[in-house]
Amino acid sequence: MIRKFNGSDLGPIPVIRARLKDFDIVYSPHVASYGSIPATLRHSPGTRVTLFVDWLTPEQESHMHETEIPMGNYHFGELDGIELQLDFGPAMTSAYVYLSRRGSLTRDGFPVALAAVRAENRIWASLSQEEIQNHARDITAAGQPLEAFIRAAIEDDSARQERTRALMSDGLPFNYSGFTPIEI
Repeated sequence: MIRKFNGSDLGPIPVIRARLKDFDIVYSPHVASYGSIPATLRHSPGTRVTLFVDWLTPEQESHMHETEIPMGNYHFGELDGIELQLDFGPAMTSAYVYLSRRGSLTRDGFPVALAAVRAENRIWASLSQEEIQNHARDITAAGQPLEAFIRAAIEDDSARQERTRALMSDGLPFNYSGFTPIEI
């Protein structure tokens, strides 16, 4: 959020911790312009993931759309039929979200969860950012030192796009029927 809103004068953004039932946070099969492998939601029956809900004003939401939509990496839309329990407040049955247009990155045919994100009853392996970078490097640039691999992702748009295409080849599309995309 700091990177997205740095320099803007759009006011504070309340953020509340919550737990989302039957979902996990997994890696997306694309490489961001700042070098990381980003995250996305994935339907995961039985899992309860801890995440954070941003409460945006209309102006903040508009700014957020400007940072997420133009690059073509995310869909904005509504998740319905969910159980989202806020730490401070009632349970919600729907929420607006950004989801990767590319789905979930896989390793050995399964999504890969973010080790840094807490989840109960997680069904997939979880990796740190460094571990998923090593996985991506092994697929797209085997033998390259990790630091050089990440630097190339930041500095070279064509390398980043090539790696994203390679990671997408085994990616899984989003798998929850309660998501309705909203065109921005």
